[in-house]
Amino acid sequence: MAPVSSGWRPVIWLGCVALLTAIAGEAARSISGPLLKQLGASAVAVSVVAGAGELLGYTLRLGAGFLADRRGGAWRLLLAGSVLGISAVPLLAVAAEWRLAAGLYLMERIGRAVRTPARDVLLASASDQIGHGPGFGLHRLLDQTGAVIGPLIIAALFTPASGYRNALLVVFVPSAIGIAVLLRARHIYPDLGKPLTETPSKGSLGARFWMLCAAAGLLAAGTADFALISFHLAKQANEGLSGIALLYAMAMAVEGVAAMVLGFVLERVGALALLFTIAMSSVGGVLLFAVPVLPVVGVAVWSAGMGGQYALLRALVPGRVPAGARGAAFGWFNTVFGVCWFAGSVAMGLLYSVDARWVAWFAVAAQLAAAPVVLWGWRAGRVRS
Repeated sequence: MAPVSSGWRPVIWLGCVALLTAIAGEAARSISGPLLKQLGASAVAVSVVAGAGELLGYTLRLGAGFLADRRGGAWRLLLAGSVLGISAVPLLAVAAEWRLAAGLYLMERIGRAVRTPARDVLLASASDQIGHGPGFGLHRLLDQTGAVIGPLIIAALFTPASGYRNALLVVFVPSAIGIAVLLRARHIYPDLGKPLTETPSKGSLGARFWMLCAAAGLLAAGTADFALISFHLAKQANEGLSGIALLYAMAMAVEGVAAMVLGFVLERVGALALLFTIAMSSVGGVLLFAVPVLPVVGVAVWSAGMGGQYALLRALVPGRVPAGARGAAFGWFNTVFGVCWFAGSVAMGLLYSVDARWVAWFAVAAQLAAAPVVLWGWRAGRVRS
């Protein structure tokens, strides 16, 4: 068996790619609510754009997942999706109307859709030796490091005169460097994610996998998008535009640390680790939309729950499907996740237009509904083992 240090190396390479490319994408996402509001969008429009982006992004991942199972497909899709996604960011700097900006946000989500199943296939292969929980957790931590840097650049360079224009141009540079790092990683590990057979597995993905998808769908529906959260904070005048970017940076830092810690918890207790994230996400929704507390508290709790769910759900996928069908599994998983995220985002936008507190109770109900599904899946796994 290879030394532990060598087992971590491909995960670190993929994490560095994620760190650099996330700077542009997450910087743009951190200001999506205020930027769209500034360009004339309503609360419902912001929520629908955010949800549509997730729906489009996640449903496209189904086809991308099947392609990722083909020989060489994972690296090619990761490259194509990364280039497309970061290319939308500098164009946002010159967007003069909210519909145009919305289209560019959708373009960024399409790029993410193309690359995500491929990234997950590569990451699952890279972390086979060290454990999927720690592997996906470390990758999420590095990814979120980039998600912290991007919003900090936005906050530092924002001025009333230039707005976000200069900042959006600056964050594009390190993400472009990330493409070069990706090409180097592909050269070093050309066989990473290589399917075990020439023809991808076409067998059933199994009941435990679909049970995981059901839990993921409920959790996605019960998670408020940061676009709606930032819109709410801007409307309440709790934070200025640069302050919201700082809050987003803090959220990404908390999310990354939570994902890393919970990744190791996953190795100890299995799917039960998701119960911790359900508790945090439920409390976070209440603190953000129903209880008057400092925004930093609500955002911190919300991000810890969301980050843990994002990492743990994906880390659980490889152990529930054949190795040759991982791409297809991640494609289906992300499609279910995205459809439910869209439905939840639209519902939350409509509820918010009536009373912000209704968003909190909707989030709590959806999150808690996932707990029995998680327990059933965990018990089914124990019986099989």
